Amino acid sequence: MSDGLIEVQDTSVVKVGKKEKKMDAKQQHTEKRGPAKMIRVFLGEADRWHGEPLYEAIVKRLRMMDVCGATVYRGILGYGAKGHTHKQHFLHLSHDLPVMISIVESADRADEIRNTVETMLTDGLIVISDVEMFRLVRSAAGGPDVQS
Repeated sequence: MSDGLIEVQDTSVVKVGKKEKKMDAKQQHTEKRGPAKMIRVFLGEADRWHGEPLYEAIVKRLRMMDVCGATVYRGILGYGAKGHTHKQHFLHLSHDLPVMISIVESADRADEIRNTVETMLTDGLIVISDVEMFRLVRSAAGGPDVQS
């Protein structure tokens, strides 16, 4: 290698998934529709939980709870309740950029998720919105449907 970076790090396995077979365009899919809740959690990139980044700890906890899915977004500029501006500078790489975790789950699990995240969050914001969910999950032909 002439240029680049090789990174090696410890990994904690939270949940093992099954390897899916290559999907054919003609395979059936399971469709899940209906009202759901979108939960957004706003926090800082520097926030920690037991020595690890809080956003990683929250996503791990959500996986252990079998939540359908979560996505972490890293902002380029923001401020919170304390009024501190969080942004990345050209010469100074900030390590406290704004972070948002987005979760979509059935309405009956929203309070459970909010309560779990709330116990982990010191400073931040949790927003819950009503949404309409259209979820498609491909399943193996002739095999059992994938459930969410």
